Amino acid sequence: MKILVLGSGGREHALTHTFCRQGHTVYCLPGNAGTQKITEPLPPEWLSLDSYDFATLANFVKELAIDLTVA
Repeated sequence: MKILVLGSGGREHALTHTFCRQGHTVYCLPGNAGTQKITEPLPPEWLSLDSYDFATLANFVKELAIDLTVA
């Protein structure tokens, strides 16, 4: 399953770590130094994406075929 976690704090890191351990493909936006080490790398054009820009975020989800988004 492809999962997108929105956020950059400790809670998001814990969720990301758990999802990765369960074998899921995980993306974290905007993420932090810890989540960047364990998640799939984001395409360069998405690195500056504002996680509150919902129209662009919806395109990201469609482009990468994300199954679940956790905010």
